[in-house]
Amino acid sequence: MYLAMASYAANGNRIVSSHNETSAVLPAMRRLFLGQGFTESSTEAPFEDYLALGEGKTPILLTYESLFLDRQLRKDGSISKDMVLMYPTPDVLSKHTVLALTKQGAKVGELLSQDPDLQRLAAQYGFRTTNPTTFRDTLTKAQVALPPELMNIVEPPSYEVLESMIAALEKQY
Repeated sequence: MYLAMASYAANGNRIVSSHNETSAVLPAMRRLFLGQGFTESSTEAPFEDYLALGEGKTPILLTYESLFLDRQLRKDGSISKDMVLMYPTPDVLSKHTVLALTKQGAKVGELLSQDPDLQRLAAQYGFRTTNPTTFRDTLTKAQVALPPELMNIVEPPSYEVLESMIAALEKQY
């Protein structure tokens, strides 16, 4: 998602959607990614480093909202009063999708999106749910500040375009 947001900005606040646009933004993406050095392939590892080592090592970190909110909801002390959850504008929404390969899988997908108990469980781990009231009530009950409504959202590039940018950047490492 970081690449999606950065390429959007580098492309004049437009989604990268063609080979020509990919070629045009790749030099800036190379400088950005290579300048930061190697990072973990998951967002959880850098977030855990941030929590363990504090803001000194990583003064700003791009992570998923749910990771931050999960820790706030746990009230385990890992989120200090100096740590702030910010939202870039525009933002990219990471959609978690269930691709059912069987009837049982389809039922699991249906339960994940519609079952009230599973919705409450998802909210307890910091995920926005298909029922906004469940998410809001969970945070309010735990006295965790409600995040803003996500209004300025852009679609990420297509899978093919994003994958081509990732492949081009991987060749540089």
